[in-house]
Amino acid sequence: HLLNSAKPEHAELVARAMDGLRRAVEQQRALIDEKLGRPPARPVPRSGEAAAGDAVGASPAPAQPPPAGATDDGLNGVFVLAVDDKPEMLDVLSQVLSADGAVVVTETSADDALARYPQWAAGGGERLLVSDLAMPGRDGFSLIRQIRTLERDRRLQRLPAVALSAHGASSVRRRAI
Repeated sequence: HLLNSAKPEHAELVARAMDGLRRAVEQQRALIDEKLGRPPARPVPRSGEAAAGDAVGASPAPAQPPPAGATDDGLNGVFVLAVDDKPEMLDVLSQVLSADGAVVVTETSADDALARYPQWAAGGGERLLVSDLAMPGRDGFSLIRQIRTLERDRRLQRLPAVALSAHGASSVRRRAI
């Protein structure tokens, strides 16, 4: 809502909201890189801002070589099934992941994701689930339990999963892990 209202009196709130979104995107990117066993990407600086450790106007330091077998292609070739009951969150997530090269399929409920999952998972290539945890009806915890059952029953490859949640409670983090 704040991002859509470009009223000058809300400029500070909009800036804080953008900073929060930027941090959330970087956290999700780091989780995805970790789940896929990829080297962490350098944080993307805000416009007009140097990345951490960069001198303004200086050439960036040479990047560390990636581990053997790793590529610098972002999420190119990664197929993502994104699940969230809020379409606006799916839009943001889809835009961010697509901009990094992923092919994103979205669903607004765990039941719809489960209906799509067997055919989607059988498509081959590197695949990843990104799901909200708190959804009405079947939640993200139930979704991943059901996916694990389908993987065993149909002998599908185990799908890396990333949990999204607005709940920062340690009990929610422990349960997700």
